[in-house]
Amino acid sequence: MKKSKWRKLVKDIYIEEISPKLRELRHHFHPMERGHYHYELQRLSGAMRSLSLIESSRGQDSDVSQIFTADHLRSIVQNVKNANNNINLAELKHSGIVDVIDEYREEIISEMEVDDLPQEDFAALADAGSPRPRAELRLRIHVIKEWSSRIQRYRNDSDFRNVFSRSIEEVDERLERRLAYLKELDSERENAIENQLPTKPEGPRRKWFKGLGSIGRGTILTAVDTALLAGWWSMDFSNDTKIVGGVTSIAAGLGDIAIGVGELRNE
Repeated sequence: MKKSKWRKLVKDIYIEEISPKLRELRHHFHPMERGHYHYELQRLSGAMRSLSLIESSRGQDSDVSQIFTADHLRSIVQNVKNANNNINLAELKHSGIVDVIDEYREEIISEMEVDDLPQEDFAALADAGSPRPRAELRLRIHVIKEWSSRIQRYRNDSDFRNVFSRSIEEVDERLERRLAYLKELDSERENAIENQLPTKPEGPRRKWFKGLGSIGRGTILTAVDTALLAGWWSMDFSNDTKIVGGVTSIAAGLGDIAIGVGELRNE
């Protein structure tokens, strides 16, 4: 598909399918409530900065509890979980937008490039600790395209239908398990200290947080671009550029979340 035809297709998907759902989403919130996007992004950005420190630590098998306290590790997981629940589930799923992106997943992802994404995406990821957000997103788009091509082979398999919707639902369950594990680990360590045991239980390893990072990064994109398309975020883009960039970025964000869920399953 030529790029011009792809851009027109994405714009048509927005006008016919997404825009009516965005209107309902706008009515769903009182103007004073729209600041929740910025609030969620602030908490999520803080969690992502911590995850960047974990990612830069040496060795996949390093004990992350040597870097952060148990309380801080729980707050990282909790903030990513809250952002997914309050943005991806409460907004994208509630409005039906995620169902549209699911339906046109292959078409939208097939021609997306980093230059299609709004500048706000790069700024948000930089604030979240990414030293090179454009390079990071260029690589993630490559990974998302490869992932999408693989699951397209199983498009008639019910397990691969509505993959975006299913993924954001699974995030909550997966991260709740991780919070329970961290709480249990904390109790075991307190018990070891109280009973003067020679060794304390080891904490989660660095690779334990890889999937969490994918979910957090994807949620930053879905949050920023839902707010852009809904008009809750100021911008200098032309209308067509805003539409194509916003829809593309939401699809990229949902793809990163789906990949992150798969990583959580395999860790």
